Amino acid sequence: MSQFENVVSNISGRSKQLLNHTADLVEWSAQKNLAIVSDLTSFSVAQIRLPVKAESFAAYQESVKESYSAYGDAMKVHGADVVARIREVPSEVRDIVAPVAKPAKKAAAPKKAAATKKAA
Repeated sequence: MSQFENVVSNISGRSKQLLNHTADLVEWSAQKNLAIVSDLTSFSVAQIRLPVKAESFAAYQESVKESYSAYGDAMKVHGADVVARIREVPSEVRDIVAPVAKPAKKAAAPKKAAATKKAA
């Protein structure tokens, strides 16, 4: 195989890996968005039903606080997932585009201290 064919093959392989990674990222993003929308829908429906379920205004207020707290916790988890995933993307893309080659081992240079002892 010529060097040109090696380069074309290498670029083709990396392009396929990058496209596959992009598809995985889009799929993950869509699934995460569905999870967020699901939580938002559940929260909205719960807010509509709270006045019906409450026996008193104090109970209603307490239910609203609990509902908002649970929704906030869920959004915090989703946000942390998104931030963690976004932080991983640059290194994943870097590994696909320019994988780190293992450095060749160099022969150890003789130490000066050993050379001076032999001379003495």
